[in-house]
Amino acid sequence: MRSAIFTGAIVATALATGCAGATLRPPSPTVQTSPSSTVRASATPPTNPTPTPTTCPATTSSDAAVVLTDWVDSPTYTVNLVDTDGCVVASATAHTWPGYTPPDATTETATMPTSESATRVYFLDGDSTVRYLALDGSTGVAAELPGSVTARVSFSVSPDNSRIAFSVMSWGSAGFEEQSYVEDLGTGANRTELFTISDGPPGLGGGGVAEEPIGWVNGDIIYGLLGAVNQYSPGPFPPPFDAYHVAKPSNGQRLGSICGGSGNAWVFQSGIYTALPTATGVLCRVGDQEDQFVGTLVLVSWSGSQLRTIGDAACATPAAVSPGGSVAMAGQVKVGTPPGECSSGSNQIKVITNGTSRTLAATGLVEGWMDDTRLVVDASTNLSEFPFIPSGPPFPRLEIVNVGNGMTAMVAVKGLFAGSVPSGI
Repeated sequence: MRSAIFTGAIVATALATGCAGATLRPPSPTVQTSPSSTVRASATPPTNPTPTPTTCPATTSSDAAVVLTDWVDSPTYTVNLVDTDGCVVASATAHTWPGYTPPDATTETATMPTSESATRVYFLDGDSTVRYLALDGSTGVAAELPGSVTARVSFSVSPDNSRIAFSVMSWGSAGFEEQSYVEDLGTGANRTELFTISDGPPGLGGGGVAEEPIGWVNGDIIYGLLGAVNQYSPGPFPPPFDAYHVAKPSNGQRLGSICGGSGNAWVFQSGIYTALPTATGVLCRVGDQEDQFVGTLVLVSWSGSQLRTIGDAACATPAAVSPGGSVAMAGQVKVGTPPGECSSGSNQIKVITNGTSRTLAATGLVEGWMDDTRLVVDASTNLSEFPFIPSGPPFPRLEIVNVGNGMTAMVAVKGLFAGSVPSGI
C-alpha cells in the first residue's frame, strides 16, 4: 500500500469496461507455461512474442493495478484501476494541490497520492479529504484529515480498511514540522498522536528526516524516511526512501529499522527510484553507506532479517519484490557473482526466486507486481523513452506480464504503477 504527499479535489468518477489499445501476447516457446507463479531457470535467450488483439471481459476484475495519469505539471490527475487484461475497470479524476511546482534540482519527489487496501484504493481530495475508489466504480469519503494549503498530508490505510495512519507536514521559516497520528477510518475516533518532528532551517541545524506512513504489516505501521529539507513536488517515479521504520500504532514505539545502519534502501539511477515494498519486505543495499554504487542488493524482511542476496547493487536496474518474495528486474544482475560483474541485456527481465533466476520473453523496465504471478512493466524500448530520467516522457506505455505463462497485456492508459488492489501491506 502506497502513501501520499499529494493533494487534489475529485471532479468526476467513471466506470469503464472498454479496452481500446489492449493486446495479449502468446507465450514464447522458451517460456515456462505452467500456471504456477514459481519461476524456473531458462538457458535460452528469449524473443518478444507477436502481439495479438484481445477483447476485454465485461465482468469486474477481482484484482487490479493502480495506474496514475496526468499528475505531473497538470491541474488534475486520474486514478485508474486496471484489470489483468489491461482494461480500465474504474477511474476517478482529481485536482492536484495548487502549491505544487514542477520538479527541479531543489525539490524532492512526492510519494504517490494513493494507499491501497484489500478492496479499495484511497486518494486525497483537496487538502484534507481522503476518498476511496472500488473495483465496481463506487467512491465516497473515507476520512477528513487536518491538512491545509500549507500542511501536506501523507497517509496509509490498513489492509482491512479499519485504521488510517497519517502525517501532517509543513515547511516554513522555522524549518520542517511533522505530526504523526493514527485513528479509526471513517469516524476519526480513537485518534492517537504517535510522534512529532521539529527540525530547524537548513544551515541552522536543519536537514533532518521526514517519516511517511507507507503501509501496514502484522498490524504495525511502516514508515518511509526521506530528507526533510525540501518541500516535495510531484514526479513520474516512486520516492527515493533512505530507510524504513516499523512502529506500533498504539504509541508509536519503534520496533525496527530496515535498510538503516550499514545499509541503505536500494535506489536506482542516482537515487531517484526505490522499489515498492510488499508484505514480504523490501530491497536494501548492504555496503558503503555513502556510496550508492557499492554494495550488495539484499531482500530484507520487516523484522530486519536478510532473506536473500540478489547480487551486485551497482548492476541493478529498477527492481521490485512480489508479495511472495520473488524479485524482478531488468537483467543486468548476475546472481551470486562478485561485485562489478554485470550481465548484458538491460531490457531483458529477470525473475529471481530462492537464488534461481529465469529471463522472461517480455522486455522492458520493471515497475512492480500486481500479485505473485503478474508483473507490471514499463514497455519503453530504449533509454530515451524511460520516464525516470529528465529527458524522458512523464508517462510510459505499461504492460502486464504473466510470469507463469508468458502472456502480456498492454495497459489501456499510460501512467505510473502505484500499487495494486488487493494489497497485503
